[in-house]
Amino acid sequence: MRSLFDYNPDTGLLLWKIRSHGRRADRAGSRGTSGYIKVETGGKIFLSHRLIWLWNFGYFPENEIDHINGDGSDNRLSNLREATRSCNLFNRKYKGKEEVTGVCKSYRKGERVYIAAICKDGNSTWLHESSDYVEAVAYRLAAEQCLELGSCVKSAAKDYINSYVNQIYKKEI
Repeated sequence: MRSLFDYNPDTGLLLWKIRSHGRRADRAGSRGTSGYIKVETGGKIFLSHRLIWLWNFGYFPENEIDHINGDGSDNRLSNLREATRSCNLFNRKYKGKEEVTGVCKSYRKGERVYIAAICKDGNSTWLHESSDYVEAVAYRLAAEQCLELGSCVKSAAKDYINSYVNQIYKKEI
């Protein structure tokens, strides 16, 4: 492994050591449709974050590798962690582009609503539907705390609520 690649933990780039056609090839792999970087070596295709894990820790993880910030192409070592399937699903983005994982915008009878949901052990649960984004985020945060999932991910819901409360009351919860 170390004879094929160099790895920069600050940038997350996996770099070829092998010269190709008389010149040094830089980045190993390319971004696939899933958003992950894939690398072909030895006739096999690997996800680069798994190769990076092997490069740094000397073994392929038994579980999944979670990209903490949700960006599958961000392979900085500080953004990677071994996680169970349940924990990894908990950290995934739901459809929609809202800033809090597990809260998405939808439309019911022409009215905009926000839906709070959470996924644990492969089971997705719709928690609450509200016309108020902050209320939906609060339901998401409450579910995270009830399920004691704080160790799985840095909670975007908690950060959002803290920011909201801090703006109003100049105090964090």
